[in-house]
Amino acid sequence: MAELALKYLKFAKVYYRREGKVTGAIHGIKVAVRLLREMYADSAVSDFGPRALKAI
Repeated sequence: MAELALKYLKFAKVYYRREGKVTGAIHGIKVAVRLLREMYADSAVSDFGPRALKAI
């Protein structure tokens, strides 16, 4: 999960832009990715489901 989370954060920094600047949405994404990595970094992506998402 850690690798996927980092790849999503990289994507989000490009996708969530307005007039060339990162939008405020990136703050919430960073918090969620940090929690995801803390809780599920060693988990396989296939083991991550709705319950794990709700825990975040």
